Amino acid sequence: MALQRTIDAAAAASGGAIAYLPTGRYAISRTLRITGRDFFVGGSGWCTALLWKGPEGGVMVEVRDPQRVTLEDLMIGAHDAGAMRNDIDIEQVGSTNASHMTYDGVYVFGMYQKAPLRKGLRFTNVTEKDVVVMPHVQGNLRFVDCGRATVVANCSYEGSVVVEGRDQARDGLLGFQTRLATIVSHGLYLRDNHSIVMSDFYVEQADNGYLFEGASQDPPGRATITGAKFHSFTSDDPAKNHLLDIRNYRGQIAIGPYQFYQEPKRMRMKQQGEAPVDLLVWGSGWYGAKPEAQLGSAARLVAVGNEFYGTAPAADPATERKFFAEAPTDAVLTLLSRALDDLRRLGEADLRLNHETRELHHDLGEPRPLLPRGRPRG
Repeated sequence: MALQRTIDAAAAASGGAIAYLPTGRYAISRTLRITGRDFFVGGSGWCTALLWKGPEGGVMVEVRDPQRVTLEDLMIGAHDAGAMRNDIDIEQVGSTNASHMTYDGVYVFGMYQKAPLRKGLRFTNVTEKDVVVMPHVQGNLRFVDCGRATVVANCSYEGSVVVEGRDQARDGLLGFQTRLATIVSHGLYLRDNHSIVMSDFYVEQADNGYLFEGASQDPPGRATITGAKFHSFTSDDPAKNHLLDIRNYRGQIAIGPYQFYQEPKRMRMKQQGEAPVDLLVWGSGWYGAKPEAQLGSAARLVAVGNEFYGTAPAADPATERKFFAEAPTDAVLTLLSRALDDLRRLGEADLRLNHETRELHHDLGEPRPLLPRGRPRG
């Protein structure tokens, strides 16, 4: 196949070579495989599309053992390219050697589809040897047993993020900086007690916010999520309008600073199950909306530094006093410190992977080689 030969030629040349696809629509009937070192596969952004014409259930692009490889400026399986029968748009699997992969300007399925498990960009068994950087990705993102990898998504939007897997080794980092989710069933599905840190997660016109799930055999997790805004349309459907839906998740969930905006007027924070969880809601503005805690006995709610705007007098003064609390205990400060540490780790990873200098690696105590951000332009 001509496209595969082009990719293989760039991999063989290495040294920053690019397998370039000019503007156009390219039909493929077999999986394209990307492996090798120091090369690029790229196109003209939204105007260069890969279309799946192979058997139902295929994978359009497989990435394996990439060493400083970049996939850039391509539409691969996105809804706007037309209906396709593949199962996965792009799949990166765990490497046998240390790897570094960059996705920059990559558009996959997920925008406005409310189908979080369909297609998209999937990572499977990515290990402690693997580094993934996503300067710009659109569509569904799914991580299966990737708890040891280092993943930094700088700018990603639309579709849902799904994190799952039963492997209990989880000493990596799954971090998002700017993320947007519009018209989704849930913006985030955090399953099997996995951990995540998101420094700016904007959710709008959603059915629900964030789903957290776990089981007794899963190690404790920690989710730290801050953002500019959360909004969902008011609905009579009992399956909708959950800001937080916690199902036996064990560990800590910290949400805030945030703006919780207008709809629904009562934002449900629901918890069920016997797994103990600390829920920290901090530094947020509730604009035309108020929290509605529906928590079981296993959940401990801590609220610090929240404010309300544009709401009627409290129907439940005790709840509002709790959310206005400004004198946290040492135990509460410990929870907040963990959340701030998560954000610090994300910032350090971004500096190291995207803005590294010789001085910086000395300061961070980790003298890694410089890594390319993208193909030189002009």
